[in-house]
Amino acid sequence: MSKRRKKYRPSLPQSLTRLPAGLQSDAGDIDAALMREACDPIKHLQIARPVFFVYIDGYNFYAAINHFEPPDLLRLGWCNFKKLGQELVRLAFGEGFANGGRIQVKYFTSLVPRARDGQITNEGRRQQLWLDCLKEETSIEPILGEHRFRPSKQGREEKKTDVNISLEMFSDVSERKPTGLILVSGDLDFQPAVIHAAKKGIPVAVFCPLGHEIYEVKAPSGEDWDLRVRTTHLTREVLRKCRLSSEHSDGKWPTYLRMKIESQPEFAACLKAETHYAPSNQGAKANQT
Repeated sequence: MSKRRKKYRPSLPQSLTRLPAGLQSDAGDIDAALMREACDPIKHLQIARPVFFVYIDGYNFYAAINHFEPPDLLRLGWCNFKKLGQELVRLAFGEGFANGGRIQVKYFTSLVPRARDGQITNEGRRQQLWLDCLKEETSIEPILGEHRFRPSKQGREEKKTDVNISLEMFSDVSERKPTGLILVSGDLDFQPAVIHAAKKGIPVAVFCPLGHEIYEVKAPSGEDWDLRVRTTHLTREVLRKCRLSSEHSDGKWPTYLRMKIESQPEFAACLKAETHYAPSNQGAKANQT
């Protein structure tokens, strides 16, 4: 009569058969070590929403569009800066950040002073019309500098705007720690603020409105913070996507243009070009195609 063989039961190391205190199970140590089939869903963890700041140097921007040639250039200055900020974030950081990030636009300018007799000038009325339309469509309030008369320069000089922009950039970098920054200006005075942000680990994209050569930002040998800086030009192609377009703003643009021609008749060429953008003309073109 043959002897019955005993079943082979391999012995497991003690580290696999004994669990740390607090993980013991009534079903046995081995069962407790097995992966569960399912469990209750966990509460989602909170992450910070990406934040971007866009700084617009108003007079640098205006200098780029304040021309009657080409005749469609002035109308591009009738710009929705909120749309522009989103478009520039898209170009610099990608579609996902433009759609999902929080974008705060800061617009810097100085109010046109009254004439010496206390009257509001044509330029002052135009500026106020523009600011009213900008606020109505975007809720953007300008951060103001000031103008000072300089007899030696036979006119006025804008003051404090550069300082205001630099202070805002330094403050936002240190206190708000944004995901990224956009600067709309080609002014070399802002280079220290751009470098400061890059050294703090915050990427900066600089868009120059004027067509001149853009300054370069280079880190010393052994440092790489300049990899967080991009400089390029702000183009007409971009501005065409970002025009003020509410019924209120559209209705005020012809008024602005006529006021411009009152003081600077050479801008009449811009008024002639407006027939190309008239709704009736666009409808006729659509019917032809």
